[in-house]
Amino acid sequence: MCVQGGGVEIHGWDVLQKQIKKDMKKGSDTLSISQVNQLLILHNFATLQLKGYGKMEASHEIVQQWHKGEGMHYAHKVQALSCHYQVFKQLPIEKHGGEKMSCSTLLDEHVKTAARSWLTSQPVGQVTPHQFQHALNDNILPALSISLK
Repeated sequence: MCVQGGGVEIHGWDVLQKQIKKDMKKGSDTLSISQVNQLLILHNFATLQLKGYGKMEASHEIVQQWHKGEGMHYAHKVQALSCHYQVFKQLPIEKHGGEKMSCSTLLDEHVKTAARSWLTSQPVGQVTPHQFQHALNDNILPALSISLK
């Protein structure tokens, strides 16, 4: 842990990587899919930082793994997420969507359980949103006898 200007504590990635693993285990039943993805991205970022990658280099590597072709915009989002987690040791609060007005198939408990099961069975850092989309459409939803319009 180090302290930056203004007295803000910046936690080291060695400590945070353990925290991320705890968050993933602890919240496996309560985290949204986007939060699971954020934790996976942070875990990858922490691993790359511990291997000696710089922040931009690590961000660009994650962009290649998760969002090919989105370049700098997504790399900056990864850096903002990592900075927030380094300071607060938690994910930012989601301010969009919400269950009140939503009728998403992903809110169905059976779908959530099956999706989390599929995500946790994949190697850490190897799942892309595109792969997850295909798994949902080709495997998870058909196995639950759910067809989308």
